[in-house]
Amino acid sequence: METLTHCFVCEKEKFTNYLECNSFVGTNEQFTIVACEECGFCFLNPRPDKEGIKSYRSLQNTNSESKNNVLGNKVDLFIKKRRIKKRFKLVSRIKKSGKILEIGCSNGELLSIFKKHNWETVGIEKNPEERKYAQNSLNLDVREEEELVKFEEHFFDVIMLWHVLEKVHDLNKFLTTIFQKIKPDGVLIISLPMCESYDAVLYNKFWAGFNLPMNLYHFTEDSIKALMKKHSFEIKKIIPIKSDSFYMSAKSEKHRLNKNNFLKAFRVGSLSNRMAKLKISPYSSQIFIIKPQN
Repeated sequence: METLTHCFVCEKEKFTNYLECNSFVGTNEQFTIVACEECGFCFLNPRPDKEGIKSYRSLQNTNSESKNNVLGNKVDLFIKKRRIKKRFKLVSRIKKSGKILEIGCSNGELLSIFKKHNWETVGIEKNPEERKYAQNSLNLDVREEEELVKFEEHFFDVIMLWHVLEKVHDLNKFLTTIFQKIKPDGVLIISLPMCESYDAVLYNKFWAGFNLPMNLYHFTEDSIKALMKKHSFEIKKIIPIKSDSFYMSAKSEKHRLNKNNFLKAFRVGSLSNRMAKLKISPYSSQIFIIKPQN
């Protein structure tokens, strides 16, 4: 475990406990999320180091909830396919073609669609099995995370991070590299769970979006804006992922009761989206369309 002494956003050194929460990856360990007293940024502290986190990822991949998805394997597959299509359409409305990088590309399903539409595609993936599948079965250029720094400066038109930024250990170093690799007129697309959404506040320590200890940071709209500004990026648009409120609520109910409660999850998800539509709280997950400040 490593203990952090500075806030990643404002660099201040004083934190207060925000929430104590158990891991749901099979260990039942308790972890502490702290909030910076200066800017309010929330992060796991102490946390597993880069080597230590690997064992938790392995547990998450093999525990019963991962194998037997809360919504059922067929439903989960349908949601995944639909999500991939939506992501492709979203990016295509912003840029028609060019060089695109997906960090945390999994088995490359999304990148393969871009490749079929004549994009120049590159992926970064930690998981060696998924990386090999993307390389061998989909004939994609997918590399290890250490390869990111080797690309030319201002190389990519689009860089995508779908629920990835919250898992990056060297957050500021990583974002500095992203700024170097994206073109001045490029687009950075980041999706994040929002820890001030209605469902997050309601479920509290049982909220699936905390996903401890894999998720190292827990963002609000203000904290992601401040972090992007620190690295010379500007958020241009925020797009809700309305389906995530239902998915997060279903998983949170499973965490809370150790059994499914789809009716309650639907009610909570609907209310969470309604609260977000009224701008009382953010959506459960949101997509941020971001551009470099020139």
